[in-house]
Amino acid sequence: MLACSLLAIWRFRVKSRRGSLPWISAFQDAQTRKLLPEERSAVENYLDNLSQIQQVPGPTGASAAPISLTLNAESNSVVILTHSITRYGITTDDPNKWRYYLDSVEVHLPPFWEQYINDENNVELILTDTLRW
Repeated sequence: MLACSLLAIWRFRVKSRRGSLPWISAFQDAQTRKLLPEERSAVENYLDNLSQIQQVPGPTGASAAPISLTLNAESNSVVILTHSITRYGITTDDPNKWRYYLDSVEVHLPPFWEQYINDENNVELILTDTLRW
């Protein structure tokens, strides 16, 4: 009985921590805005296209890991981050050999955003099922 109680308490704590990621506190000063309907439509179209591209095997025949990014009810808020984006290069054969950081938090950005990052150095985040506050 005691073991079941401890297991239930542990599961509850793990689930409650999952909802609030530790790196979110690093961006508490970020501004937010509402996602416009045409922006939401464009993002959904982009995510659908990205999903289709990731299902095609790469040049080596290996398929990419399935990542399902979908918008949800929380996706109507956009978080605007103007923190300095830092880029570090690593030695690898991977086409995405750069690692990007917002303050001390690693973020994964597409390699074709290179010019935008150099010019603008800011990011707007939209919550998905895999990114939660």
